[in-house]
Amino acid sequence: MQNGTSKKALRIFLLLAFSSAALMSIAFATDGSGTTSRFFSTPLSLLPPVVAIVLALITKEVYTSLFIGILAGGFLSANFNPVVAITNTFDTMAGSVTDNMGILIFLVILGIIVVLMNRSGGSRAYGNWAKSIIKSKRGALF
Repeated sequence: MQNGTSKKALRIFLLLAFSSAALMSIAFATDGSGTTSRFFSTPLSLLPPVVAIVLALITKEVYTSLFIGILAGGFLSANFNPVVAITNTFDTMAGSVTDNMGILIFLVILGIIVVLMNRSGGSRAYGNWAKSIIKSKRGALF
């Protein structure tokens, strides 16, 4: 009986959340011509990082939580216009990735090298070699 009640409460909560989000997007929607958000420099502008942190703590999924926080920021910057919010969010993300492509490629290659070292046993071999050579604190510092 308890499980059925909690499922019903969850369904009602989700229905209310989605319907209130839809109503807010309709009520606050603009034509997208304005470049300044009405939430700029207001306490509500702290909502996206709070959403991301709370979701990350609850769900233990960092990437999904960050993405939802980014979308929340996009909705705030577009004054809750869903089309403008999603378009601007993905345009901004694509611009950020292209600006840092060299760093991303370097990090991917570095990660591949680390995985190859671990799988081939290179890290273990270096640890065994260091254990046989290093006998003192001074040797470890050197």
